Amino acid sequence: MRTLTCIVLFLGCWVSSLSAASVLLDVQGESYPIPVKVYLPTDLAEPAPVVFFSHGLGGSREGNVYLGEHWSAVGYVVVFVQHPGSDKSVWEDAPLFKRGQALKSGASAEQFFKRINDVKRVLDHLEDTETELGRLLEGKVNTERMAMAGHSFGAVTSQALMGQRFENFGVLSYIEERFDCFILMSPSQSTKLSDAKAFAGVKAPVLCMTGTKDTSPIRKEVTAESRQLVYANIGSKEAYQVVFDKGAHSIFGDYRKNDARYHKAILPLTTAFLDTYLKDDAAARVWLRGEEVREVLVPKDLWQVR
Repeated sequence: MRTLTCIVLFLGCWVSSLSAASVLLDVQGESYPIPVKVYLPTDLAEPAPVVFFSHGLGGSREGNVYLGEHWSAVGYVVVFVQHPGSDKSVWEDAPLFKRGQALKSGASAEQFFKRINDVKRVLDHLEDTETELGRLLEGKVNTERMAMAGHSFGAVTSQALMGQRFENFGVLSYIEERFDCFILMSPSQSTKLSDAKAFAGVKAPVLCMTGTKDTSPIRKEVTAESRQLVYANIGSKEAYQVVFDKGAHSIFGDYRKNDARYHKAILPLTTAFLDTYLKDDAAARVWLRGEEVREVLVPKDLWQVR
């Protein structure tokens, strides 16, 4: 019942009481450094499962602090990967009236492929004790138990790594077998292949998260309804989807007053999902697939399980 106890306690004191040690460093990519932020549990009795997180377009490793602090506080080593070329550098020095266009420049196919390689490169460093990241995490991580999560462009990055198929001079897959499960915040439907062909081959457990107002800030064709097509077509035998009533694209970001009710659901849902598939926690699985999960939702929130 450990997970259920954590969830109950969490609902009463959801962010303010949590703290985590964090370390900033750069991982050397093939031609540029990849900034990462590592959140470490404060008391590690044994190597911990690992959760990677990929930010949205224009973000950085410094975003989504509430996720990093909470996941590490409940026993995960959390690695936030910053993606040069589609991070905050694309807009922060642009004039205010040009920032929208600057953001769009970071949403290219080139940057998409770079993001995939960023994550794979950081993965390679985890167990390499000749690297700064490997030395930091030596003896602290269980690389046999790892999850990938992301928001928006980070969700698209995660979709590629979970096995979404793409049509680009032939049908291609960029699946990363080292990840056991995936969390998609504001996922995006397939663009060239049909959704059925794109997602049918995905086998890993997946948690999809969106909202009824979760439209794209830069792509008008992406609607709140289209984001739900990922879950509808995914081939995973075990998959979950929450659609938050009145939830906008921003609710998955750092705490704002109006997002409090969403964060109170996002954290226990993601924690139970991670505990189920990275810690084999039977109580978390029962909670996630049972009626009690609705205690963290409001009546109009949609919760789907298969």
